[in-house]
Amino acid sequence: MANPLPVCVLSGFLGAGKTTLLRHLVRNTSGVRLALVVNDMADVNVDAAEVNGGYGGVAVLKSDERTVELSNGCICCTLREDLRDELAHLAAEMRFDYVIVESSGISEPMPVAETFTFVGDDGRSLSDVAKLENLVTVVDASSLEIELRSLEMLRDRGWQATEGDARSIAELLLSQIEFANVLLLNKVDLVSESTKKKLLHALQGLNPTAEIMVTTHGELDPRALLGKPRFTLDDAEKHSGWLLEARTGAHVAESEEYAISHATFRALRPFDPQRLAEAMSRRHTSGPLRPLLRMKGVAWIASSLDSVSFISIAGAQLSVQSGPLWSSLPCGADGAHTELVCIGQQMDAAAAMLELRRCLLSDVDLLPTSETTQVAPSPDEAPSLLPLPGMAAQVRRHRFAMWFC
Repeated sequence: MANPLPVCVLSGFLGAGKTTLLRHLVRNTSGVRLALVVNDMADVNVDAAEVNGGYGGVAVLKSDERTVELSNGCICCTLREDLRDELAHLAAEMRFDYVIVESSGISEPMPVAETFTFVGDDGRSLSDVAKLENLVTVVDASSLEIELRSLEMLRDRGWQATEGDARSIAELLLSQIEFANVLLLNKVDLVSESTKKKLLHALQGLNPTAEIMVTTHGELDPRALLGKPRFTLDDAEKHSGWLLEARTGAHVAESEEYAISHATFRALRPFDPQRLAEAMSRRHTSGPLRPLLRMKGVAWIASSLDSVSFISIAGAQLSVQSGPLWSSLPCGADGAHTELVCIGQQMDAAAAMLELRRCLLSDVDLLPTSETTQVAPSPDEAPSLLPLPGMAAQVRRHRFAMWFC
């Protein structure tokens, strides 16, 4: 019988840098045939697209490697059986040396680890064909302290579902930290040396048995993780919550337990850069975008009409980067579009989608200058999501300042 296929699971809160770490590991691993399992809560798996070179990027996988997408759910609850089946299939192919699993930002590592103990219909356990070697949690040094302090209790922000609701986002962060073999303190370049030391002490106190590593931009020698097993069932079984769901059915899907939800915004006309900038600014204090924890994807912005724009929100940080020409992509210049995955806590998805829709160019904006005034459309009137005939040629670029790019 062949040796079990080794598996490394990456966990971490939204925007901590899991995909950046994954790309770095793949790019810097030679002579190892990798299979990747990328999980995303949304119906559009942006992380998998990035790894595979979507939207004009460079694919990091070699020809004999493979990516498996598990979307529209979480591998520690709704997609748990799918994860088990996919890992079993990858092991059965007997052509991979290692599997790296990138879990969703709200996934808890313990239920993922428990998946290796489950027995299938054939009477075999996943652990017969795959071996969990490492549970790695990526921690964002720039936001962890603030989130653990300011998001300690849902009631601190008036988000409690009932009077006695004592849940918190901090509980999710702590569950990711406490049940890990490796803690990767990422983005240390964004904090002072004293803050870094304080965070390292905090992580050591929260998980004394974990090996703690420090990184910037997810840059880590793959040899620190691959082929260096740390996970053991004996240690896992000492945890008070181990197999609690199997015993009592106690697990609650993270989307319910932490009031985390997602929505995907799609449009076939460009954003007005000024309206988009104002909406992004408003979200810090009020409005339907305030609950956003994470937003990522591609956007079509009138100030850079011919090029893809990559938008990313991670906590309070907003990043907009210019990408390749639409004409260089399979969709072509006529296929320019926006597709943004939005993840939030206690988010009114319909209101958030409407707020983004109001940032689009309206029919009035697309009329010839002689037929319109400089008065913006009423904020109560949301522009259509659909294009107008010859729309790209009608956009008057001189009206749009280069707000982002």
